[in-house]
Amino acid sequence: MDAAILVIPAGAGFVGLLLAVVVHQPRLWWTLLLIAPATLIVWFGYEGLSIGLCGATVGKTVAGLRVVTARSAAAQRGGPGVGAGMARAAMLLLPGLVPCLGGFITVLVSVSPFFDEFARQGWPDKAAGTYVVSTKPVHY
Repeated sequence: MDAAILVIPAGAGFVGLLLAVVVHQPRLWWTLLLIAPATLIVWFGYEGLSIGLCGATVGKTVAGLRVVTARSAAAQRGGPGVGAGMARAAMLLLPGLVPCLGGFITVLVSVSPFFDEFARQGWPDKAAGTYVVSTKPVHY
């Protein structure tokens, strides 16, 4: 869900910019090279700051999930801290930059919670010292 919040508007903006540059100013093709780093910075900021300060992105809030540390789990609000949020975001986003293997590594990072039978803690969570917990009440 978080990808849709950023990817759809960014994709529309990129296509618009691409068409504008190609049709009207073909000599400015190099400006398109600025889009990828800008998109990465925006996504990194959104993910890292949302998790760090609030404990959840918009998508995690809708899904009823929250990212916590052992210390922040008792608090009803707030996140694990900006450092933990940024570390978690870096582990999720930076593997995608590895040429050729980036997509494969990103998939491994995404499914890494399934490798941990005890806490279902993914590699980004282990690196940041965080856990993803449900905010929905448990009914017995």
